[in-house]
Amino acid sequence: MPFGLGPAMIAATWSALALNARGAAHWRAWSLMAGTVGIVIVLMSAMVLVLLGSAGQAASNWLSILPLLWMLLAPTLGMLLPIQRASGQHKSFAYLLAGLLFLVSLVAGFLGAELVISPGG
Repeated sequence: MPFGLGPAMIAATWSALALNARGAAHWRAWSLMAGTVGIVIVLMSAMVLVLLGSAGQAASNWLSILPLLWMLLAPTLGMLLPIQRASGQHKSFAYLLAGLLFLVSLVAGFLGAELVISPGG
């Protein structure tokens, strides 16, 4: 799995948690959009290399940093932008714990897969 897809998944999940914790009516659509933006950034980085070859290496390097920034920016926007609220009461601590557990399980899954299927093996 390319390195950028992990941050794209984290951006989508953390955005979903932030928006759902705020009671956003359309949290699913917004979080899917956040994940899609992260995936598009990763694909753009790869496409620069495919289209330009080694001449596009510098641009691809810079584009590979963007998913990490998007991973932090997407949930921040979900917490700060005005939203249309749905009814219901939400517990912020539960959402914070869910976000941390998702991150830990994602990293553990990647590390466990690396132990089973080593790179180049």
